[in-house]
Amino acid sequence: METETLFRPLGHPYYIAAPNYVESSGGVMALHYLCHALNLKGRDAYIAFAAKSSPELKTPFLTPEIMTRHERDRKVPIAVYPETLSGNPLLVPVCVRYLLNREGLISGRSMDAGKEDLFFWYSNRFVDEKDGENPRYLTVPYTNLDLFQPDPQRERRGTLLYVNRIPEAEIDFSRLPKDIEVLSNRRPVPLKDLAKILQGAKLLYSFEFSGTCSLARLCGCPVVYLRHPRHERLAVPAAIPAEEFPGCAFSDTPEAIEHARKTLPLCRPYFKKLCEPFWSQLDDFIQITQARACLLLPRQDEICVDLRMQRAVAAFQAEDFATAITFFSDLLEKAPENPLPSAYLAFIAARQGDARAAADFIGMAARIAPERADLKAALGESFLKAERPDLAATYLEEAIAAQPDLWSAYPAYAWSLHSTGQSEAAVALLQPVAGMASPARDSIQNALSEILAQQGNLDEFTRACLRFPRNAADDLLAVRCLSHFEANGERLLESLERIRKRLPADDAEKPVAKAGPSEAPLKIAFLVGDFAREQYLGRLPVLLRYLPPKRFILLLLMNDPQSGQDDCANLCRLLADRSWSIHGEEETRAIEIVREAAPDVLIDLDAYGPPESLAVFLKAEAPHKLLWGEAPMPPLSPECRVLTGARLESPLLPCVPLPEMGEYCDLPALPIVTPAAPATGKSPVFGVLTPAMRIGREGWLLFAEVLDCHPGGQLLINLDDLGEAARDFIGGIFAGAGIAAERLRFVHARTTEALCRLWLDVDLGLAPPTDAGDLALPACLWMGRPYLALASPLPWSRRPAALLELAGAEEWICRTPEDYIERARRLPPAPNPDFRARMKAAGLSDPILFAQGFAAAMSALAAWEMAIDRVEGTGGRAGCHPAPGRTGS
Repeated sequence: METETLFRPLGHPYYIAAPNYVESSGGVMALHYLCHALNLKGRDAYIAFAAKSSPELKTPFLTPEIMTRHERDRKVPIAVYPETLSGNPLLVPVCVRYLLNREGLISGRSMDAGKEDLFFWYSNRFVDEKDGENPRYLTVPYTNLDLFQPDPQRERRGTLLYVNRIPEAEIDFSRLPKDIEVLSNRRPVPLKDLAKILQGAKLLYSFEFSGTCSLARLCGCPVVYLRHPRHERLAVPAAIPAEEFPGCAFSDTPEAIEHARKTLPLCRPYFKKLCEPFWSQLDDFIQITQARACLLLPRQDEICVDLRMQRAVAAFQAEDFATAITFFSDLLEKAPENPLPSAYLAFIAARQGDARAAADFIGMAARIAPERADLKAALGESFLKAERPDLAATYLEEAIAAQPDLWSAYPAYAWSLHSTGQSEAAVALLQPVAGMASPARDSIQNALSEILAQQGNLDEFTRACLRFPRNAADDLLAVRCLSHFEANGERLLESLERIRKRLPADDAEKPVAKAGPSEAPLKIAFLVGDFAREQYLGRLPVLLRYLPPKRFILLLLMNDPQSGQDDCANLCRLLADRSWSIHGEEETRAIEIVREAAPDVLIDLDAYGPPESLAVFLKAEAPHKLLWGEAPMPPLSPECRVLTGARLESPLLPCVPLPEMGEYCDLPALPIVTPAAPATGKSPVFGVLTPAMRIGREGWLLFAEVLDCHPGGQLLINLDDLGEAARDFIGGIFAGAGIAAERLRFVHARTTEALCRLWLDVDLGLAPPTDAGDLALPACLWMGRPYLALASPLPWSRRPAALLELAGAEEWICRTPEDYIERARRLPPAPNPDFRARMKAAGLSDPILFAQGFAAAMSALAAWEMAIDRVEGTGGRAGCHPAPGRTGS
């Protein structure tokens, strides 16, 4: 026990890290009361990070002025951090970890404690085996026992459920009493009112280990602790002996509840006993922490410089440049041998656009530490952030020349080159080092891939995915890219095989899923990872709007991280019968959601989109699983089939056909206009309005040969979201083939209407040699323009020719590239309005016909299932069977 005296010095100060004072959190109250108690003991204690305190407590707020005064007075501050905080955000020499709960339980993250940090625990309930044999306790008695006590005058009625961190929607109320009322910290009440509520309750149920439950027992209300299957970590730790919980039941059986009632009288003595040691514990706390601060006092100058540097860097990272300049300027004098103050002042000058000052400061740093090429590289990165890539390139080039193995500088140097129109040089810089083992390898590979993507360099982008496949996502991306330009499909099939090996095996034996009875509505779940694409394609909103509700129950499984801000997602959520978000959920939970939804048909609209979505799709249970992409692609599992248009069916794939093309296009009612070339003899305008990122080098060279047949002809190219780097890259390919840049017209078409209007300027459309063509091809036919397309045996490349067959324009289907070029020599014919009429008749632009065709295909799928059941007598589908015939479509 400390000796009380008027002349004892305040000692080293305490900074208690705490949120605003609230009566609904025992942990927050404990921190504020600790500060109060330290001040009552004649110590110098402050609350940090809070802006609200209790007027009943002596808890002054910490300010920058107070911290400066302590530093000037050579005080060694002692920070007290609860287990919810990580690191040393106050940047003080002595750190105390005060565990008011188990580490990571509330915050979900580690405390990131230092080796020299001091540890104190509020209770033995929060001590783990790894914490040692003699833990130090500091049990702050923040509960007013005079307030929280039974009221014999108050009648007890009803039961309560305490809810804090578990969403109410996840609680099964059917297992709880019918008259139960929810008591939640989300709707806090003053302590006086809380005491009255608890004094009038018969029982309090809780799935969470909380201080409110202790208050209930003090008020004479027994507590029934239950366990929630998805929130076990919030429950009472199983290792704590039951005798430490008088007044508690650990099941809702009558026997357990009766035991809780009998042990209630033991609660108040138990809590008083817990609180009795506090003042002696506080004396120990003060002695230990003050001794540690005194131990560090001889190193105060060194520590002050180090902490000032940390604060300066923290201010720089927070972009509080005024504070950072003050600290770093002071350190120029106090730490003249350290190059970092002058280097950081250079970084700040660069961010503020002062190139001369940046050069002067980095020169000072170089004189102190000429070997620190990384500082010059960091200045280059600062100029890059300040949108001065020219200066960034200069400093980064010098840094790499001085230290070639400074791998972290390569991505920034490449971006500075790319941003100054030197994309080829950026790619040439990164390609040799992208495969080398280094800490910056991922950053280098990401920069290389992104620059290649912004160039529209599909071939090299795909090669990078294949060369550096880090996970299933890279292989899935390679599959999508290869479907755009690979003529034989060999590497695509190899990538699919790699994906099969990468996806985690599902060894659990699944029950045989069975579709609902034929008279019941068919339950269809759509798994969506990109609502922006669905809005562009138009199919999902149409189906949700027009499929008859008496025949179908439509479910939405959303895996799009942007779904909360996407208009299409919000519309689809309103139109669906029910929706779930599985983005960010663990795989097991996502599969459980699909199980709860119990769809008869599960349709993956991403078709080789996000790997986590694909893994859920493959492991989930459903009688029918269908992949539905723009073009049919081989499924990764024998239990999956491809949903596709009947015209795109392939004997190589297990397909479920939709009528005709199996797609819907929201095509505008624009007039068909005759272009000028056929009437006036002007040179023709060709159009490649499929997004440029979907076209490989061989495609561009093919189009260059077409232009070579018409010396005055022009080519309209759709860059979509690509910019100048793609314009330069594509222009370079044509220049290498002898086609002048002025013959290329680059446009940005991102909607169906924009595509249709651009086709008005075109005489003949050119389909990519391998790609499915996107919405550009149906828009071309809609505007009466034919296009050239190569016939392909590959299922995912069949669509361009199939669209021409649908329009009755088979003469524009070419068998070889030579045939393609020869047909392009001919003068393009006049617009053909019959194209539009045939597309309408096929339902390609009719939402109702499209929905009817989809409904017929799904009904045929269910009817086929029932027929198989009757033939086999299994009561459900076992294994994989052939797809139903087209008659069902």
